[in-house]
Amino acid sequence: MAWAFVNKFAVDEILNLYVSLKPQIIDPKRNLEFLHAISTFTKASVGSAAVTTYYEVRQALGGFGYSYYSELHEMINNGDINTTWEGDNRVLLQQTARFLMKNCNRVATGKEVSTEHLGYFKAFNEDKAGMLAKVADIDFNAEDLGLSQVIQVYQYFAAKTAFRGMDHFTEALGAGKDMFEVYL
Repeated sequence: MAWAFVNKFAVDEILNLYVSLKPQIIDPKRNLEFLHAISTFTKASVGSAAVTTYYEVRQALGGFGYSYYSELHEMINNGDINTTWEGDNRVLLQQTARFLMKNCNRVATGKEVSTEHLGYFKAFNEDKAGMLAKVADIDFNAEDLGLSQVIQVYQYFAAKTAFRGMDHFTEALGAGKDMFEVYL
């Protein structure tokens, strides 16, 4: 259930991002590319989380959860469908991964990222050890643990994962695998 609240806040933030970018969308390629990447990721993760939550609720309710009277069957059927509508979740996640790896490559070749929201990619590329040291110094049991510290942790691991993905992708292409094999 906690995951449902996390997803609700994530969707609200994406809506706020869209509203804030709407008047600024002069260069559609630059601004819409990020919005597309974040919305495809959110649709895929929220849809999958919803299906998992429906099944957990059904099991938590015991026999009643499996009963027609619980009306969970409609939510479960619609949830399963939502993982495919507007694009299969796997395809949507590949689109987000492509956007992230493209920006990793931009940073690795000395270019700017396509959106300021990925500025931490540059910091990671220039000083991995320094970024890790900042994360390692965070006391996760402290009562004053703030949002900025949590964001630092997520940024470090997001950048590390994206750059690792780009490295594996580049190695696989260099080893003679075709693009289709690499994306699977």
